[in-house]
Amino acid sequence: MLLLVSVGLAVCGLLCLRTAWRLRAQANGWRISLGWLALLGALCLGYASSGTDKGVALALIAIMLIALLVLGRSYLSSEIRRSKPANRIARHPQTERSSHWLSGLWTGMVMGPLSGLASLAINTALYDILAKAGADPTLNLTLVAFAFPLVWAGLAILSGYQVRLWRRTLPVLLSGGIPLLYILSVTLGGTT
Repeated sequence: MLLLVSVGLAVCGLLCLRTAWRLRAQANGWRISLGWLALLGALCLGYASSGTDKGVALALIAIMLIALLVLGRSYLSSEIRRSKPANRIARHPQTERSSHWLSGLWTGMVMGPLSGLASLAINTALYDILAKAGADPTLNLTLVAFAFPLVWAGLAILSGYQVRLWRRTLPVLLSGGIPLLYILSVTLGGTT
């Protein structure tokens, strides 16, 4: 029963935060405070319902799924408006279209799989360094499991902010290449 109340509080908190975001031109301090308090209450009730590990984890998963549903619904219900400059004349529309398509494809590759591989290399090197430092294997694996999606998202966001393609690609390749060189040196050098 407490878990259902926790989910209800999570829904209320997320809707308050979403409303505050949509009405950001107005004074929304009370909506933001109420939203965060409701989310905190959802976590506390999740803790009370099933304990420290399971209850809080279930409440966090519920909050993330509800947020995904709320954002997905608002995305599907809104129209995507794209403005096209009226005074722009393309000399070679076919070439411009294909280069734009290839640029978008490369950006997707950099922000998706390449950032993921770079995150995998970083976290594998982190795991090896922590193992050599004598960290507990369970703690080490938990840290790497939490760090992997965060590093992946950070690299994708960092590359997405850049305008030029080489500026999008370079941080991802460097941040994945340096740990990869470390991993290769450890693997080929036989140092464990």
